[in-house]
Amino acid sequence: MTYIIVLFILGTAGGGFYLFRTMSTRGPSVVGARLGRYSLASATAAAGGHVSDIIGPSAPSTGEIREQVNQAVMRSRFGAGMATRLREADLKITPGEYVMMSVAFVIMACLVALLIKGVLGLVLTLVISPFIPRLYLRRRAKKRRQAFLEQLADTAQMMGNSMRAGFSILQSMELVGSEGNAPAKDEFERVVTEVKLGLTIDAALEHLLERMPSEDLNLMVVAINER
Repeated sequence: MTYIIVLFILGTAGGGFYLFRTMSTRGPSVVGARLGRYSLASATAAAGGHVSDIIGPSAPSTGEIREQVNQAVMRSRFGAGMATRLREADLKITPGEYVMMSVAFVIMACLVALLIKGVLGLVLTLVISPFIPRLYLRRRAKKRRQAFLEQLADTAQMMGNSMRAGFSILQSMELVGSEGNAPAKDEFERVVTEVKLGLTIDAALEHLLERMPSEDLNLMVVAINER
């Protein structure tokens, strides 16, 4: 009976989260947060417009709630750092979404522990479970960064060969984004996207360095900028 209740809780929570996501992913406030990753939302605001002008109708209430939570998180002392860690881990969610998902995970873990192990299990889970999302995020970012660095030599060689063949720097990065392997492919796709949205190549590469900090990449970026 206990396991049936546990499965019911997990199924209900999963269904609720899926509904929550689908109801709010198309609102201007949420899409604006996504565009902010590429500095397009800020560029629109600077031009005197609004994100809603390029997106469409007003957001559902769930999207507005999510955006309010995200704004509150971003105003906190760890909001900017959390945004950087999410970019490093290539998790395409906002800091507010990460916080809400972490809270939901802790609640579900505590309920399951209470049903299976009682009060003692609840207490232990309440102490341990808040650290699990952080550990997952850190491990994912570290693993992805290591994979990127292992691909860096091949990436530099591909870009060098393409530029010797007459390609521009941006075209060389587009080549990596189309023919390379993840995560280098994803990162250089993002660099190209940022440039096409109005950033300079220097600024887009600086963002890459923020996501993938390393001395080798820094030397590569310096060499690109000096060309």
